[in-house]
Amino acid sequence: MDPQSYYDQIEAYLQDELSPAARAAFEEAMAENPELGKEVALERAMQQTLREKDVRDFRNSVQHALEAQKEEAGKKPRLSPIYVAVSIAASLLLAVTATWWWQNTQKMATIEQLASMYLVQSDPGIDLLDPEFSRDGDASTSPLITGVAPEWDKLRAFYAAGDYRAAMEQLQLLKGADPTFSLFSESEWTYYAGMCQLHLGETQKALATLEQVDAPFLEKATFFQAIALIKLDRKEEAKSVLNSITSQDAHSFKEPAIELSKALN
Repeated sequence: MDPQSYYDQIEAYLQDELSPAARAAFEEAMAENPELGKEVALERAMQQTLREKDVRDFRNSVQHALEAQKEEAGKKPRLSPIYVAVSIAASLLLAVTATWWWQNTQKMATIEQLASMYLVQSDPGIDLLDPEFSRDGDASTSPLITGVAPEWDKLRAFYAAGDYRAAMEQLQLLKGADPTFSLFSESEWTYYAGMCQLHLGETQKALATLEQVDAPFLEKATFFQAIALIKLDRKEEAKSVLNSITSQDAHSFKEPAIELSKALN
């Protein structure tokens, strides 16, 4: 498949323009190919970010106001020098303020887009190794393990396909099946729940969830806490978290943390 057709198919999937059969085939392909799932998730995240039109609308409003002011001034036959001076000063102040606001908002939009990109690209997805039920032994034949293992595979497939709403529902199902967390740790469940919330745009809720994660998922959770803080425009807190990552000699997310730190400065 040529690159254009490849992205056309992703676009058609996100716009719900595929036939039921084609959609099912595409979702099956995403489940089998994690990289395709990441491409779809990245495209969805970028579309959500770029869909924001507040900046452009504000710029257009300022332009229309300035044009209306010029037109109104042209209708007045005689204007006092003081009125002209005040009008010019007001226009310049408005233009300078709009320019400053536009540049800073554009910078934050760029940072948020970068954070959205790293959210998708740096997300390792559901671990390839299954929890307790992946181990060999007599316990592998227990009713609980044989019942939960297929549901875990469904969770992995939903997550890889970028269907985070279904993945969240699957997590709730798994928790109901194993409320004492005998097959997988509570920290593991909490981490994936927080990641689903983050991908779904429930950023405040995701941050609170990720802050509850312990080892061995703490390293991953810390980086994505920084992503959540950037999306919430809590830059100073995000910098602090990122600095705690970049100061470590060995951290799985050190490189993306360095890039995000640069963008925030």
